[in-house]
Amino acid sequence: PETVDHFGVKNVAHIWSTAPGPKRRFVLMSSIGVTRRDGFPYSILNGGGVLDAKARGEAAVSEMAVQRGFGVTIVRPGQLFGGPYENNRYLGTLFQLDKDSGTNAVMVEPGDTAVGDTLRSSLAGVLVRCLFTNQSQLEFSVVNDKGPPPSEEEIDQLLENLADPKGEANEQLGKRLG
Repeated sequence: PETVDHFGVKNVAHIWSTAPGPKRRFVLMSSIGVTRRDGFPYSILNGGGVLDAKARGEAAVSEMAVQRGFGVTIVRPGQLFGGPYENNRYLGTLFQLDKDSGTNAVMVEPGDTAVGDTLRSSLAGVLVRCLFTNQSQLEFSVVNDKGPPPSEEEIDQLLENLADPKGEANEQLGKRLG
């Protein structure tokens, strides 16, 4: 885990940040439990040190962002579910253990506070929308719940609400929409 989740992340961020051209935001997919790795059940999941390595990778990218002046978004999904199932040795995907088809709603929570599983396709949508947010620094967890999948606009609103926890942006959007 150290080679990929710490040094690999740090090296990719370094190469990206020193490449020619303007830099706006680095989006890092990490994992739920990184800041709670000493508590149950994350202490068990961290048996091989993967959450420790992810925490060091997050810290390295955040420090580099401050030093070099770019934004960073850290996205922490729960246990991933949903296809594709090729080239994946995890038991849940080997046996294609999925949630029902109605588990598509996206929930985001600031920091590392959420508990739950994350649909791969939902995570991909959230990661892409993070590239377009106006927030310079975001750090949040993402999980799925019962309900329909969100539109791009709804994901954008979820991200806006993370930066505006009082919901003022959501209130303004509601007024504009009628």
